[in-house]
Amino acid sequence: MKKTIYFLAGLMIIATAMLSGLTSCASEPETSGMGQVSDSIKKPVLIDHKNLKWSKDAPTWVSKEVSELEAQPKYADLYIFKFESPRSKSLEGAELWTRDFSVPSEMARMVKMRVESKAVAAAAGDKDLITGYLEDIVKTLTDTKLSGFKKETDYWIQQRYFDAEGEPAGDDYTYLVLYSIPKKTLNRLIDNAITGADEVKPKTEEEKRVRDLVKESIKDGI
Repeated sequence: MKKTIYFLAGLMIIATAMLSGLTSCASEPETSGMGQVSDSIKKPVLIDHKNLKWSKDAPTWVSKEVSELEAQPKYADLYIFKFESPRSKSLEGAELWTRDFSVPSEMARMVKMRVESKAVAAAAGDKDLITGYLEDIVKTLTDTKLSGFKKETDYWIQQRYFDAEGEPAGDDYTYLVLYSIPKKTLNRLIDNAITGADEVKPKTEEEKRVRDLVKESIKDGI
């Protein structure tokens, strides 16, 4: 009889523990393995901009990605490059960046980044097979003096930034500049760079296959 009582008591303890565990799991919110983002982290807030004194909104291009801009009909035949100044405590400081800004070198740097990104994506897991080939293409592009680019527009904004505790950390200015270059102009330069890199023949069929993938990807546009 005592054994039966002890056995039943044991079952009740186990059942209670299991129920408690299930209740605890159900009450806890699901979280990803990355953890939760603190609610105290605030995004910068726009407090002033070039058109505000005329009670007008900032142009939409200011907050758009380059891919979104290039998808617009008016930019259909152009590559768009968006440049952003370092944060400055004064508007004059942000504007000074535009005077020191070297358009050809910055354009070349952005072209290099876009070509590399497109090529690496096309090569997938075979990036090592095109390292030297890609370096030759990029070197030719960066050594070439870019011409035909045009300044589309510029704009300045002032944003309030916050620290990790959500407290204001400063009101800083940023200057943004939009440049374009005709696709046919840049595509011709890219084709010339590819032709130059092709003078060094691939060592294996596999390397040739990956090169062809990269060439097709880049020729489709960057």
